[in-house]
Amino acid sequence: MRNLLRTAGAIVLALLPAGCATRGALHFDCKGFDHYVHNLEPSKLVRDIQSDAVTDVDLLSGDTALASDIDPMANSIAALLAPDGPRSDKDPRSTLLLSGGGQWGAFGAGFLGRLHDQAADPAHADRYPDFGVITGVSTGGLQALFVAIGDAEAYRDLRTHYAPKSEKEIVDRNPTWQAVATGSVAGLAPLRRKIEAVLCHGGDPAKECKVIEQLAASGTKVYIGFVEASSGRFVYADVVAIANDAKAGPTGLESRRNAQQCLTGVAMASAAMPVFFQQVKIGPHAYYDGGVRQSVFEVRVAELMQQASARALEAAAARKRSGDSAPDAATHSSFAEPSLYVVRNGPTILEPDHKADDAADALTAAFRAEAIVVNELEVSSIAALRLARPTGPIRLVTADGWKKSSPVCDKPPGVMFDPDFMACLQTFGIAKASRPVPWISLREITGVRKKQ
Repeated sequence: MRNLLRTAGAIVLALLPAGCATRGALHFDCKGFDHYVHNLEPSKLVRDIQSDAVTDVDLLSGDTALASDIDPMANSIAALLAPDGPRSDKDPRSTLLLSGGGQWGAFGAGFLGRLHDQAADPAHADRYPDFGVITGVSTGGLQALFVAIGDAEAYRDLRTHYAPKSEKEIVDRNPTWQAVATGSVAGLAPLRRKIEAVLCHGGDPAKECKVIEQLAASGTKVYIGFVEASSGRFVYADVVAIANDAKAGPTGLESRRNAQQCLTGVAMASAAMPVFFQQVKIGPHAYYDGGVRQSVFEVRVAELMQQASARALEAAAARKRSGDSAPDAATHSSFAEPSLYVVRNGPTILEPDHKADDAADALTAAFRAEAIVVNELEVSSIAALRLARPTGPIRLVTADGWKKSSPVCDKPPGVMFDPDFMACLQTFGIAKASRPVPWISLREITGVRKKQ
């Protein structure tokens, strides 16, 4: 009877005019938004698959350039590998991909925080990789703001923010069946206030905006990904470019306020999973959670790293043949390929849900189907990394095993952000980081020759 009443109520609400939605969208005003946001170009394989849709023959030939003036992420990855760059006496810096996962982000906070704590001991300094580029989607985009700063205080704050005392600190919930009328299962106004306060003291840009200043000075490139609702394109925002522009403009206050709203807007756009969370609009356009298309900036980043590695190897070989005895040439004659690290904020195994057998209403079916699709997207996205980068180190950690953790993590049904579950996930992440080998290494695809 309860399912029947819920379904009947949803049908009645569905007949209401669209204008009756009680929550609406969260709006952000970000001056210069188009300057900060860039399309994520498809991989070569995707371009092949979609080639019949291209009418310009010129677009079908050749490879996309590794770096260009309009692709800052490509430039950042190429710079990590430049054989004559400022770090030519050291191995290339690593790239970190942070996935979505909502409350599961507590796992990644515990895991990365523990690795950072271990690195304080010189004997274990290599436990924490040197990240030069960080990309994040949804909860991973929020994590990226702290990981980029990367000091002990930033990690303390990261763990604190993934340890809420109540779900109300993050979202305004309503019963699932009311989503048709409200526009979403949960409103995001509390999360907005939380992010604004992280960026500027008390949420007031007239006061200190320490995190924005630290992002600008971090020396790490940070990109947050999300989806343009109308076109369906995956785009990413250059976080450091936004932070740097906080120093410019007619007045310091105006620039800080704009940077705060731009950064809050892109972080929330990347977390705005349709139906579950309130819609986010930056300017006139609506944006969706990056996880609608990609769990991490997977294939394109891996492909760029493969191309950049090949070019660095070719440059090193050319220098060696020319007899160049410069220190950077000697170092890169035995070039170390950069590592790609992936934190999957959640499991890769889908848990059974017997409600799918017991309930025949549309909402139960829709949410179960969404869970199945997301699970397949997560696993396929990680697998696609190796297709785009057949060789070279790819290291992964996931929250798989959480049901066998000690203490056992109990995930209450129907709760988006459960404090006890998130605290347990942090403990589980710490335990995984404390293993002798904290990361899984994805096997290389055999039979693929490296360019020498």
